[in-house]
Amino acid sequence: MSTLIERTTVTSAVDRLGVSAACSCEEEEVIARAKTGDASAWTVLFDCYYPTLYRYAYARLRLREDAEDVASQAFMVALRGIHTFNYRGKPLLAWLYRVTRNLVAEHLRRRRSLGETFDRLRAGTVSPALAAPEDMVDAYDLLDAVSQLTKDQREVIILRFLVSLPTKQVAHILGKKEEAVCSLQARAINALRRQLADHSPLLETSSP
Repeated sequence: MSTLIERTTVTSAVDRLGVSAACSCEEEEVIARAKTGDASAWTVLFDCYYPTLYRYAYARLRLREDAEDVASQAFMVALRGIHTFNYRGKPLLAWLYRVTRNLVAEHLRRRRSLGETFDRLRAGTVSPALAAPEDMVDAYDLLDAVSQLTKDQREVIILRFLVSLPTKQVAHILGKKEEAVCSLQARAINALRRQLADHSPLLETSSP
């Protein structure tokens, strides 16, 4: 799948991993501080998770401003509801992802028309973190194809390759076994190969 990632320039070199190991190992302590209203704790959580939520939202919405709004709204929801979050070894990211996914769905419902969406795309709001100028057409072809996958396949592809999460974490977030995630990934990649048959360089060396 490396060719797919390289061709679309999904993540920048400085933000490739999404969630750092430091975020994970200190998460329980930081969450406890955030519950007390500690502003510095919220800064840590924001810095750790905003880029990941933004990339997910952008992959679904494909408009930079909308993705920024949704990722920011997700943290506002978290700010209001953090007291209800009980840390039981499950990452905060799983909760934030569900919040973001719901906000994305709500945002899509509010969009007036497909015509308005294309007008805004033509205005030039492509995120440099998602596509380099020379790969812009390939990136949009890919995202169009991803949008046509089944819901589960789409979520797996976005979380695995656009957000760069490992299979184990994707399985946890989606509430599925790792084997199921791998199966969904394989079927999704095969579907993308078929849909992008006219753009074979994107997937010609890809593998699950």
